[in-house]
Parts: sequence; C-alpha cells; structure tokens
Amino acid sequence: MRAVSSDAEILRAVRDAWGWSGIAPEQLVGENDFGHRIVLDRQGCYWHLVPDELICEMVAQTRAGFETLAGSDAFRADWSMRALLTRAREALGALPPNGKYHLTLPAPLGGDYGPDNLVIADAVEQIRMSGAMARRRSGRPARFRCFCGRC
Repeated sequence: MRAVSSDAEILRAVRDAWGWSGIAPEQLVGENDFGHRIVLDRQGCYWHLVPDELICEMVAQTRAGFETLAGSDAFRADWSMRALLTRAREALGALPPNGKYHLTLPAPLGGDYGPDNLVIADAVEQIRMSGAMARRRSGRPARFRCFCGRC
C-alpha cells in the first residue's frame, strides 16, 4: 500500500476514472471502509461513488437535498454496511492506511459479498479499477461528458 492518499489524490482519481460519467469532482464529502464516497462537484451536486456496484451517480442537486438523503434510515444503513463490515474485518483484519475493503469481482459482474470475494485494495487503485470496468460496461467513450444541464 502507498502512503495515505490526500483528498486531492482521491479527487484526481475520481476525475480521471469516472469523469466520463459526468462528474467534475470538487470536494470529498465522506467515504466509508468499502470505498463508497460522497463527492461534491463543481456545480454543487452530490455524487455517490460505489466501487463494488460500479456506480457513480448524482444523488442530490443541493446541500439540502443531500442532507435529506443522508438523514434517511435507508441511506445510513447502506452507508454503514454494518454486517458486511464485520464480516470483512473478521476475514481480512483491520484496514491498513490507504486501504479499502473491495470485491474481487464486482457485484454487477456476478461477485458476491462473501469473504472469498473480499480483498483489501489501495484506495486510489480501487477508484481507477472500478471506473475503468464501469466505463467498459457502459459503452461510453472515455472522454464522455454529460450535457444534461443539471451536472
């Protein structure tokens, strides 16, 4: 594992690996032990990056919208991943600096959340790998940018 990544390194990795999805990352709002991240973009929209699901999607267009989402029981349960986090810690131990629990085979490609499919990955590499896989699955070119007017 590399030294602990700065927010700037994480944001650069998100931009490089997931920019095709329309995200223009500005600020890292939060992250969990599985590398799920909330990222604020340059237009003030909030995005949820979920490497194990190969997803990076806008979840709120305003801070108030994000606060409403973040306050919901469903979001908090999904974000905490309590049961899976316990299984990952039991199978792999505590995370080293810059490490994230990671599915060897992402869920959309048939991977399950069992201990045999879990590894510890470098945070930046996790972003890059999941972005590359998601882009290939999407069929969009690498330099795709969203022009929907909301992003």
